[in-house]
Amino acid sequence: MTDDNETKIVKIFNKHNEGKMLQSDEGYGYVKIKHDNHGKKFDGNKLVERSKSFHYIIRVMVKEEDSYHIYNYNVTGEKLMEFLLPYTTGENSNKIIEIEKYYPHGLA
Repeated sequence: MTDDNETKIVKIFNKHNEGKMLQSDEGYGYVKIKHDNHGKKFDGNKLVERSKSFHYIIRVMVKEEDSYHIYNYNVTGEKLMEFLLPYTTGENSNKIIEIEKYYPHGLA
């Protein structure tokens, strides 16, 4: 991980929970965010609707004969879980190497 990325992650964790990183039962670090930047509680329906507007560039390493290639997929938030499923179940043997979220033109 680059120093710049590590700094961003530390800032995210420090911004919430007074800098306390929590640990899930599975061993993953996370922060619990109880409200938005304006102190309002989250609306679950709005969060789900907003997530559908995101897009993801998913980079997949694919081996073809004697060489490797990278396929860049543009996946909508609405289809994200459907896209990931074959990779998590082993149905697709290629390897996801990066996931980047972005906002389509006009939403930023």
